Amino acid sequence: MKAEEDTGRVLLVAGVFFGGLALAALASGVFSKLGEGEAVALGAFAALFAIATYALDRRVRRYLGGGLRRAAGASPAAIAAAPSSARTSARGWDATRGQAGD
Repeated sequence: MKAEEDTGRVLLVAGVFFGGLALAALASGVFSKLGEGEAVALGAFAALFAIATYALDRRVRRYLGGGLRRAAGASPAAIAAAPSSARTSARGWDATRGQAGD
């Protein structure tokens, strides 16, 4: 008998693991040491990896059931904006002025 894959659990564990690594890197200042080109490349890699996973893995597509498109408002612009928001986070945020810091 073949074991059934638990796609949702795998996605959750991977998201928590890599999200935790990204938060640890953000907290320790790793992203602030990256140049703008490096930050863009890192964001582009993450976005392309996610898109490729969705496109190539039918179990992921079936599990998400179009939820990714609904969450992004079916807007490619929302997905493309993710790397630019990561760059803003990497530079820091001045909460007193409500503007991205330089």
